[in-house]
Amino acid sequence: MLLTTEASISLPVAKLVETLGARWKLSPRPHPEYPLSEARMRPDYAVEKSGRITGFLELKAPGHDVTPDGFTKGTGSRGS
Repeated sequence: MLLTTEASISLPVAKLVETLGARWKLSPRPHPEYPLSEARMRPDYAVEKSGRITGFLELKAPGHDVTPDGFTKGTGSRGS
């Protein structure tokens, strides 16, 4: 049985963001492990467009809880 982890889906998700963005001429740039010190967290990706951060992506491996109750606190990144 092949297990899927966040690390194994990280690069394909970044490529998906770039490819879909290019299709609509948005030219997004994903930035991995983007630190948000004021929120004490590090999303898996920040997405930049035209020099500004426009959103964040938090990846979860299949089978992992994606509800706020499933997040861990104070780890720099949400729980895995």
